[in-house]
Amino acid sequence: MIDGKSYWLVVLRGRESRPHGEAASERGRVRRCHGLHARGDSGPTGIERITDKARREPTLRFTSLAHHLTTDRLWQALQHMDPSTAPGLDGVSHANAVKHGALWSADLLAAVHPYGYQPPAVRRVWIPKPGKADRRPLGVPTIVDRVLQRSVTEVLSAIYE
Repeated sequence: MIDGKSYWLVVLRGRESRPHGEAASERGRVRRCHGLHARGDSGPTGIERITDKARREPTLRFTSLAHHLTTDRLWQALQHMDPSTAPGLDGVSHANAVKHGALWSADLLAAVHPYGYQPPAVRRVWIPKPGKADRRPLGVPTIVDRVLQRSVTEVLSAIYE
């Protein structure tokens, strides 16, 4: 249990598709995760548990990792971002994102968890090619989108590294 919530770990083997309903549970592919440490304990964090699980069971498929995207993780990703980073199409600067972090992080997590996430439009910038007169396009995502990308990258790197 994490913060009083119980999570299910779905284990798929071989070329199986995602199991559904009671039949999947009866086949033993859905197992409840026990012994998880609550936040603030001296035990491993959620990311450390994912890393340990991925190392112990290399064929394990993780199906739902959205619960590891938290306000704290978003805030850490924002703090690691360069303050002079360019704003995206929405014009929100890094300083403004830090100032109003509580507002957009709650909305972002609400969009990610139950519904999925549709990224905002990307600002197109043309930069010169090195040593040529031509220019190439460069897409600049919004600050909020970059924060989410960095948070998701942290969770995924715990599995694949």
